[in-house]
Amino acid sequence: MCPSVKKIPIFEVIEAKNNCKIMDHWSQDSRSPDIYMYLNHIMAVINMKIKKIEKFGNDSMENLRLELRLRGYSEKTRDAYVFYNRKFLRFIGKTPKYVRKSDIMRYICYMLDRGLKKNSINLAISSLLFYYREILKRRFQIHRLKKSQRFYPVLTRKELNRLFTTAKNKKHLLLLKFLYSTGVRISEAVNIRIEDIDYESEIIIVRSGKGNKDRIVKMGERLSKAIQDYLHNRNIGSEYLFEKEGAHIAARTGQAIVKNHAKIAGIVKNVTPHTFRRSYATHLFEDKVDMEMIQKMMGHNNCSTTKGYIRTAKIDFNEFKAPLDSLA
Repeated sequence: MCPSVKKIPIFEVIEAKNNCKIMDHWSQDSRSPDIYMYLNHIMAVINMKIKKIEKFGNDSMENLRLELRLRGYSEKTRDAYVFYNRKFLRFIGKTPKYVRKSDIMRYICYMLDRGLKKNSINLAISSLLFYYREILKRRFQIHRLKKSQRFYPVLTRKELNRLFTTAKNKKHLLLLKFLYSTGVRISEAVNIRIEDIDYESEIIIVRSGKGNKDRIVKMGERLSKAIQDYLHNRNIGSEYLFEKEGAHIAARTGQAIVKNHAKIAGIVKNVTPHTFRRSYATHLFEDKVDMEMIQKMMGHNNCSTTKGYIRTAKIDFNEFKAPLDSLA
């Protein structure tokens, strides 16, 4: 006699669902009516439980999105938190009510085994902890992964000059200069409105940056002139500095522009918009600008975050000798 289908666990029913084709093949070839009937019961229960999980998952994710919006999180953060929580529920095959700490730990190990970057895994952990601790009030104590101390590429001043010299498209050239001169994120740059540019004070207001915070960045004389020249020759009326069909260009478009012009300039480093941000911080630090000022310009809450951007600052190796050279 076949065991009761009620004993089929809800845990990992998604994986069981993926094996249904094998079960179908087995049931067709089987000569036992009992086995055929039992397999059909299994599939029916799995389908029923998957629908239940998806229903609870959809409802809970909408509540998560609403809570994030009420707390002032950006749309990008809301999408990321919902994405990782939904993915976790599909992996674990449970409704949020039955999730345990061990389930989250297993999911973290799964992401590590797949070779995901630590930053992505930490974002997933933050997403899960927000939902289960802040909303469901579960007392999960889970530590984020320790970040690797890596040296990311920084552009030299010579490479920057080559980039600016080889860029022939006026809008593209302005974007490259804007990223370096202000140190803003690409998502902030594409959203800059003309009304937020103060030519007299040579400052720009960055609105709704990371953490939904406004801040002021220094524009400088050269960038100010470049913006005014560009707008003077632009025939299209738009509230955005980097416009496209009445709106602004997408962040991904900005990323593609940077990649393309780095290739044209013959720079072999992996250049992204964030490379300009690191170069901005590093060069200011090398020019003896106060760390607290750099932190404010970059919109960081913590000074340690800013320090992470300047690990590749130039070291004057002439100030000390190598230990071997110091031997008598």
